[in-house]
Amino acid sequence: MKIGINALKYFLKTKCSNEEIIESLTKCGLEVDGLENRKQILKDFVVAKVLEVKKHEQSDKLNICKVDNGKEVLQVICGAKNVRAGLYVVFANIGSLIPQNNLIIKKANIRGIESCGMICSAEELCLKDFYNNWKGYNCYKDINLQYCPFDDIFNSQVADSNQDKYEWIEEGIIELSQGDSDLFKVGTSFFDYLKIDPIIIDVAITPNRGDCTSLIGIARTLATFSCGEINFESINKITNFNNFNNNNKIDIKIQVNNEDCKNVSFTKISSVVPSSSNPFIVNIMKDCGFESKNVLIDSTNLAMFVFGRPMHTYDADKLDLSKPIVIKKLDKNDNLSFSPIVSTKNLTSDSQEIFNLCEGSVVIQNNNKNISLAGIMGGIETCVSNTTQNILLECAYFNPSDIVRSIRNNNIQSQSSYRFERGVDVSITALATKFAINIIFSHCKNAVVYNSCVLEHKIDDKIIEISLLEINNKLGESLSKDEVLNLLNRIFYTNQITQNRPIDVKNNDVFVINIPHYRHDISIK
Repeated sequence: MKIGINALKYFLKTKCSNEEIIESLTKCGLEVDGLENRKQILKDFVVAKVLEVKKHEQSDKLNICKVDNGKEVLQVICGAKNVRAGLYVVFANIGSLIPQNNLIIKKANIRGIESCGMICSAEELCLKDFYNNWKGYNCYKDINLQYCPFDDIFNSQVADSNQDKYEWIEEGIIELSQGDSDLFKVGTSFFDYLKIDPIIIDVAITPNRGDCTSLIGIARTLATFSCGEINFESINKITNFNNFNNNNKIDIKIQVNNEDCKNVSFTKISSVVPSSSNPFIVNIMKDCGFESKNVLIDSTNLAMFVFGRPMHTYDADKLDLSKPIVIKKLDKNDNLSFSPIVSTKNLTSDSQEIFNLCEGSVVIQNNNKNISLAGIMGGIETCVSNTTQNILLECAYFNPSDIVRSIRNNNIQSQSSYRFERGVDVSITALATKFAINIIFSHCKNAVVYNSCVLEHKIDDKIIEISLLEINNKLGESLSKDEVLNLLNRIFYTNQITQNRPIDVKNNDVFVINIPHYRHDISIK
């Protein structure tokens, strides 16, 4: 699972360095499989200022420029049409490696004039897609402040999609600023200004640690190991941003024939637009290995990445909501036909893969049609398209063993099944749903949110009792009661996300622990 360090730090208050965070993850039993340092690719490039521009006497297209790179003023030949005096630019000093073609910049003689460096374009730095996402706007940050991408999701001032993007993105050198700049300082690293997470880590999640398949889960685990503390203020901000009105009533009939679906929530939202997500969301999605589709789909994928709760978005107009939504295990007399959103075969664009699902698979049905292979993938017949106007959000809990069986029997898996088979937190259905609604509402200001239709079964508490003597015997230690109580409270603390009961002590030496719903792996007693 890929995560950006800056995105993680939004949910983790920590003074630890990136190296210490990575080391702590290993101590937590979460092996770091890979690390990508994006700054390394652009480390040679600095902010510079063009002081003077005059035409090259031996060429109609070339200019002779005087460029201040923060250390000295250099003479540079540039053929870009948009180069001009007073412009802040991205500069490659002698010895810099250009990412586009692996060219090493050397001192050159161009038409009889010496050139000492290069003023760079977005294409040469492989940043053309980055600037196109932003349409040239709002893509820089104050290098004196820690950049946290979630800060900008709901409050971003992104350019209107109808506005023309800067022409230099397609043809020309990067224009940082014209005239005196309060943001850019000549000679500083160009990369440090970009709203790009510099460090991406790839964490291997073992089958027993479903609680770590999210940003908040990773942050919570690191906090347990004294690598900071959970930033509840940030969590409250992203779940309470919009005071949308969901007093609009709708009655969706839900039938759960499968006892292993402990709870399910359906929320209808009308008057939506399947627009592109803002660049903050696109970048976070890209960092964690997801391809951005549109805000209606990205909202639920981002909820899964942040909270670890898979969700699904249906086109409500492709459903018959006068009939119940049914969650059940298939038997041999049921309709077994199902066409997944993502094909498992190489089909032509106008082809549709049809599965015959295996008996015993958990499905979600409407009007006797299988609209989702539960916990794994939605169906193509009810999926969101570029004409979708009304949607239905689903957030449900499915038994891990049922998901594992469906994966094996039907040979189909997904990011959702990756989490469900490891076990997800059954208690945060409302929280994840609210976050997804907030994302949609921030893009679709005219959206109408209806009340959530919820069906819940009682969730039994998992309680473990263990004595101080047993703990010390298992660990080979001689910990005191207070030391053990302090450690247990650190691991199983009560907070706004998980309403655990405090650790009780009976008979002065027996600890009574209410295991949180996100820890499916703890059952030692």
